[in-house]
Amino acid sequence: MAGNPEEAKHLSWLAHLDITDTKGIMQTWIDSYASKGTYHWGVVCKDNGNQVIGSIGAVQ
Repeated sequence: MAGNPEEAKHLSWLAHLDITDTKGIMQTWIDSYASKGTYHWGVVCKDNGNQVIGSIGAVQ
Protein backbone atom coordinates (compact mmCIF):
# COMPACT_ATOMS: atom_id res chain seq x y z
CA MET A 1 0.00 0.00 0.00
CA ALA A 2 2.78 2.48 0.79
CA GLY A 3 3.80 2.41 -2.86
CA ASN A 4 0.31 2.54 -4.34
CA PRO A 5 -0.62 6.16 -5.18
CA GLU A 6 -4.34 5.28 -5.41
CA GLU A 7 -4.41 4.00 -1.83
CA ALA A 8 -1.94 6.57 -0.48
CA LYS A 9 -4.24 9.43 -1.51
CA HIS A 10 -6.26 8.68 1.65
CA LEU A 11 -3.21 9.04 3.88
CA SER A 12 -1.32 12.01 5.30
CA TRP A 13 1.85 11.13 3.33
CA LEU A 14 2.75 10.47 -0.28
CA ALA A 15 3.25 7.02 -1.79
CA HIS A 16 6.72 5.59 -1.24
CA LEU A 17 8.71 5.45 -4.46
CA ASP A 18 11.20 2.88 -3.15
CA ILE A 19 12.50 1.19 0.01
CA THR A 20 14.59 4.29 0.81
CA ASP A 21 11.37 6.27 1.33
CA THR A 22 10.02 3.59 3.68
CA LYS A 23 13.26 3.43 5.68
CA GLY A 24 13.30 7.22 5.91
CA ILE A 25 9.80 7.49 7.34
CA MET A 26 10.52 4.70 9.79
CA GLN A 27 13.64 6.54 10.99
CA THR A 28 11.56 9.69 11.41
CA TRP A 29 9.15 7.72 13.58
CA ILE A 30 12.01 6.30 15.66
CA ASP A 31 13.47 9.78 16.12
CA SER A 32 10.05 11.13 17.16
CA TYR A 33 9.97 8.82 20.20
CA ALA A 34 12.03 11.51 21.98
CA SER A 35 8.82 13.57 21.99
CA LYS A 36 6.27 12.64 24.62
CA GLY A 37 3.41 13.60 22.29
CA THR A 38 4.07 11.33 19.30
CA TYR A 39 3.34 7.61 19.02
CA HIS A 40 3.72 5.14 16.14
CA TRP A 41 3.18 1.37 16.18
CA GLY A 42 3.66 -1.32 13.58
CA VAL A 43 0.74 -3.67 12.86
CA VAL A 44 1.83 -7.27 12.37
CA CYS A 45 0.10 -10.39 11.05
CA LYS A 46 0.72 -13.16 13.57
CA ASP A 47 -0.48 -15.78 11.07
CA ASN A 48 2.30 -14.75 8.67
CA GLY A 49 5.42 -14.84 10.86
CA ASN A 50 4.77 -11.42 12.42
CA GLN A 51 5.13 -9.66 9.06
CA VAL A 52 4.51 -5.92 9.33
CA ILE A 53 1.33 -5.17 7.35
CA GLY A 54 0.62 -1.62 8.43
CA SER A 55 1.05 1.09 11.01
CA ILE A 56 -0.96 3.31 13.28
CA GLY A 57 0.07 6.55 14.90
CA ALA A 58 -1.13 9.39 17.08
CA VAL A 59 0.20 12.89 17.61
CA GLN A 60 -0.83 15.72 19.89
